[in-house]
This record gives sequence, structure tokens and C-alpha cells, in this order.
Amino acid sequence: MEEALRSAAEAPNSARQPARSGGSMGLSDIIATVRNLASGGVGRVEVVEAGELAIAQHRVSDDIRELLWFSDGPLCNYTPQAISESVSSFDGIQLKVSFFGPGEPSALSVKAAVVAPSVGRGAEPLGYYPSYEGMSPSQRWTYLNWLTDVDQPVDIGYVFVFYYGLERHLFLGAAADRAVDMILRLRGRHAHSSFTKYSSNALVAASLVAGRPDWLLKFALTVDSLNEVALSDVYLYAKCRHGFDLSATELMALSGRVGFTNRRYIKSETDLFESTLLRLIQSEFGNDDVPLARYPLAGCPRSLQGLFANISLDRDRSLLEVPVLVELPAFRDEMHALLAAAHDEVKQQLKTRRTAAKRGE
Repeated sequence: MEEALRSAAEAPNSARQPARSGGSMGLSDIIATVRNLASGGVGRVEVVEAGELAIAQHRVSDDIRELLWFSDGPLCNYTPQAISESVSSFDGIQLKVSFFGPGEPSALSVKAAVVAPSVGRGAEPLGYYPSYEGMSPSQRWTYLNWLTDVDQPVDIGYVFVFYYGLERHLFLGAAADRAVDMILRLRGRHAHSSFTKYSSNALVAASLVAGRPDWLLKFALTVDSLNEVALSDVYLYAKCRHGFDLSATELMALSGRVGFTNRRYIKSETDLFESTLLRLIQSEFGNDDVPLARYPLAGCPRSLQGLFANISLDRDRSLLEVPVLVELPAFRDEMHALLAAAHDEVKQQLKTRRTAAKRGE
């Protein structure tokens, strides 16, 4: 198919005529449409085969194209039935990924119509729980055009549609590493609280299921640790399971969850507070980080955590039950004490600085 399209792309310009209203589209029409999109044109296209538009030309890079799902056509790689079932068990906790349920919401169909929005008007906004099948023709045009550059700003609904398919790759294995990298890339370009939460939990859960601490480490190195979404119960549990410890920066982010509410200096003197807290951690534990292995997970209360935005991965909408480390008395009390001590030291250091400044005046 792609060879034929490349041949069509090399044909004389006279062979590339715009689509005719109500008529069928041949390969040359599709090529013309793609080139029109690439140049920023918004000419109306009555019928376009979505699979052709999304994958045929160089406009959609290989790293994107290889992560797409297709429900029909020559590149069909998804059928709405059980592909596999993954069950992981640790600490008496079981995580089940069933791959049953409704059809894959990100799957492209070559039969679905695509229409460019009218000049001066964009496609109507996407609603909740978007899917490629449920998009209007103009929304599909917008989505396929966005796939040529997934770093560009767009309605977060389109990001979710692409992300749904990445979640499926996370738990199927073959393209999981590439899916991890793509999710991290999207997180760096599209700031949205719901997307951040879902993608955080999915990445962390995938690291547990696959036994891949490197995924958790890669994720941890790309997030803003002061964002408490990244420090969810699932994240803390995975750190414990993979043998990672808690940094001073992460402890600062957890301050409210361990009962330390006076965040004045954490906000206004962040660097000073962090360096002071780091010194106290080093003095207490002989290490730059808090060793999480000292706190028994068996004694923690547990909470239910949703993992997937893609409902086709979870037929029964089952939740993962994880230990809540921040509610373990020993952990909570020791972390609160460290934060309080750092607060008091920062307060004293600032007082000393002010006194010295006055003397200098």
C-alpha cells in the first residue's frame, strides 16, 4: 500500500486534483489532500480514508505510526476480543489487566469519513470519554492532522485518544518501551491535571506488572516532584517494591499528607528548606534519601486506586488496592519530625541573616 502511495506522490502535478464533492477518492486525491494539510490548507474534503491519511505519508513519523491501532484495513492490528490476560500478585495484592470490554477507543478505521473544517472555523470541541469512532468527520481531520506533530497544543481530548492506545501497548509488551517514552513526551507537552493523574498511575502500574524499575526511574526523573499527583499512593508503593528511597524533594511534596501543614518556608525558601532537610536526612539515616525499606508495608492501611483511562483494558473496572504509606504511624511521625526540624532550622537561619544584615547597615 505505501509503495503505491509513494508512486502516486511522484506523479505529475496534473494527476493530483482536489477531491470532487460526492465523488470517490483515488490515491492521487489522497496525496493531494495530505499535501494540502501539510501546507496549512483547509480545503473541504468530502471523503477521505482515515487510515490512508494517518499513515501513508512522511507527515506522520514512524515513532507515531508504529504506536497506532487500526480496527480494519490492511494494517488492522486490533480486534475487540480478549487478546491476553495479565495477573500480577505481590504483598497479597493482585493486579489484573483483562484486555476485554468495549472496543479500543483509539483504533483508526479506514472506513470513517474525514472532513476538513470550514475556513476560519475549527472542529467542535470533544466531549468526555472521546474515541476515534465517536468523532465527527471534522474532529477526525483535526486529530489526524495533530498526529503529524503531537507536541503542538491541542484540545486535551485528542491527546487522550492517542494515549488510550499507548496504555494498551504498556501492558501488551512488544512496544511497551516505546509507549513509555511517548507517554513521557506527551506529559512534557500537554499539562492537564486529569491526563497527568491517569498517565502517572498507568506508568507506575506498568512498572510493577512488568517488573521494570527502570520505567519508574525514568518516570521519576521527568516529573516535577513537588506535584503531589506524582507522589500518589501507587507511586510510593512502587518505590517501595522496586527498592527506591524517598528524596528530600519528594518528602517536601508529601508534607501535607503526613500532617505537616506549615508550608511557609517550603514555598518561600524552597532551596534553603531542601538543603536543610537533606542535611537532617543524612544525619538521621546516613544517606541522602529516606530508606523506605524500614517501614513494613504489611502494617499500612490500604486504598483503592484506578489505573486506566482506557476502559477497554478493564472490563470490570477493577481497582488496584495498595498500601497507603503516609498513613503508617511510624512513617508519618518520623517524616513529620524531619519536616518540623527543618522548618525550625530554616526559621533560625533566616533570623540570623536578618540580624547580620541590620548590623551591616
